[in-house]
Amino acid sequence: CVEYEPSNNPNESAVFINSIRLKENGGKPICTFRSQPDSLTVTDILDTSVLLYNDLPCVGERLVNTDGSYGKYSWINYTDFRKKCFNFSAGLQSIGIQKGDHVGIYSPSCIDWQVTFFGCLYAGAIPVTLYDYFGPQSNEFIAQNTNLSCIVAHSQNLEDVKSIISHVKVRHLILISHLATPPFISIDDIIQKGSENTNFIKFKPSPDDTAIIMYTSGS
Repeated sequence: CVEYEPSNNPNESAVFINSIRLKENGGKPICTFRSQPDSLTVTDILDTSVLLYNDLPCVGERLVNTDGSYGKYSWINYTDFRKKCFNFSAGLQSIGIQKGDHVGIYSPSCIDWQVTFFGCLYAGAIPVTLYDYFGPQSNEFIAQNTNLSCIVAHSQNLEDVKSIISHVKVRHLILISHLATPPFISIDDIIQKGSENTNFIKFKPSPDDTAIIMYTSGS
């Protein structure tokens, strides 16, 4: 990275950018992939990819064997992955998530993290990342600072989320698990609700809409 804009505030850092931007685009942001120059948003990229690669593998996870070792990858193709994102998005709308609402994602990398991310965007909601290595106090701050309407959490982060909601009011709690008990609802149930939601309105983000709120600097 190279310094691009100096800071006018002694308490703030200068703006640094990747040197590739200087080499290829005069310092201006590189806003599109070379392979998809007409895709201006994250959802544009997925929508175009579905047309190009519909039945090819899109996202996958390694299966865990009974002895704890990792097995082969299990894949979802582009068409089925986007359909799952649509159903999750429709499920969010069915429980009252609206355009501009902030939805926390508290999960390790997995297929359902991606489903949640794209599902939020298709509903007009803004995903917000939470981090298990930050500790509960930092995640409580993030939840308060962004006024989260919903948290989507992996089952391994369940106890941390219970700690967060004991201090911060969050309207909806979704668990990345096949089963959940109140106040949580399972992601499978949300996706099922979405598949039955005939009033789903897919939101089409613009390039100026917020795609994600992150509280780390290196991602």
